[in-house]
Amino acid sequence: MWHTVKHNSTLFILYIFLLVLTSCNGGPELKIVTPLEAYGMVRNDFGVLVDLRLDSKLIAQGALLLPASKIVAQDSSVVKIINKISKQKTVLLYGDKLSIDTPVVVKLHDLGFQLAYLGTFTDWEKAKLPTALRR
Repeated sequence: MWHTVKHNSTLFILYIFLLVLTSCNGGPELKIVTPLEAYGMVRNDFGVLVDLRLDSKLIAQGALLLPASKIVAQDSSVVKIINKISKQKTVLLYGDKLSIDTPVVVKLHDLGFQLAYLGTFTDWEKAKLPTALRR
């Protein structure tokens, strides 16, 4: 039993060390916001909504449809749109579940964007926020 406690405490210390190390290296930071907070940021011109889904009929009103796979692959049509986004605004991502090491998060961070995740499109709909048909 003592061996298990010692092993667990060693893993905990290693986890804390890695957490501190990754937070100091300038790696991606992905804030979590609610759909309502994201909507407020967009309305006040502090953020840009980005729908990361590949195929969708409905999107959040005003969102840019930039599929994660095309961002990571640096698709030329997507790169043109990304280059027009101000680095002063927070890029508000929604789509499938994301984490700090998701390739699209890493890619957008490397491009210099501040990022926030507001959940899935279903979360947006549940908050009764405006939607639009995909163009």
